[in-house]
Amino acid sequence: MTDTVLQVVGSDQILIVSDPAFSPTIIHVEAVGPVGPVGPMGQGVTLAGTVATTGNLPGSSSPGTAYLVTANNHIYVWSA
Repeated sequence: MTDTVLQVVGSDQILIVSDPAFSPTIIHVEAVGPVGPVGPMGQGVTLAGTVATTGNLPGSSSPGTAYLVTANNHIYVWSA
């Protein structure tokens, strides 16, 4: 597998992607501003498993529960 190296223009940050199907599109990059205050701890995400297609996702689940759909390699997370 070949890694794809992407560099954000005007910074020293680099993203290395090992998935050849990954094809990012950079729409707009803004300058980094000052760091804000620390917010409250989030509830987190729990990967509950994988399913073949979106049609196989459960009808409902608890907020923060996630499933990987292997047909499109997207992770779906319940928010409410």
